[in-house]
Order: sequence, then C-alpha cells, then structure tokens
Amino acid sequence: LLTVTPESNAGLFYISLGLFHQEVKVRVATVEFLERIMTHEAGRHFWAGLSRFSKLAFVRVKRDLESAAKANGSMESPVEGNGHENGLDARVRAMAMAG
Repeated sequence: LLTVTPESNAGLFYISLGLFHQEVKVRVATVEFLERIMTHEAGRHFWAGLSRFSKLAFVRVKRDLESAAKANGSMESPVEGNGHENGLDARVRAMAMAG
C-alpha cells in the first residue's frame, strides 16, 4: 500500500478520513490500520506527514476504545490483541455499550 500512496499528494489523508466515519466499526478498523502502518519503517515517514487534525482524531478514537474496554472490565488494550477475544466486533460492541 505504501508504495502506491502518493507522498506528495495527501499521503495517508484519505485513509485517515475513516477516523471520522459515522460507523464505529470503520473508525476502529482505521485505527488498527494506521497502527500497522506506524509500525513499519516507511509507514512512520507517512505518519509524520499526516496532519495534526488527523492525529488528534486518531488519539480520540483510540482513547474512546480504551475507555469502552475499561468500562466493560477488559484489562487489555482494545486496539491491541490477537484478533480473537478482543476482535474488531467485540471492540465495536464494547464501544457501543459504553456510549
């Protein structure tokens, strides 16, 4: 993905728009995807080029996920995990129940 992402023409901007989607599931998936990009060496370069507005939205969605997990008694971060017991659907349900 990073090889076809136009660095000079918005970079991760269009992907980060998923952080503002009306569906919780899309926002959660966008956070997970951006976290995967941030772990890659080239991805950190693209992350650095992302606007402050998008980075703040990322932090807000991630914070909301973590607070929803704490409200439901989960000790693990809702964004991290192996995808089974803390899978995307479980996190979306937890966030919907908390909010």
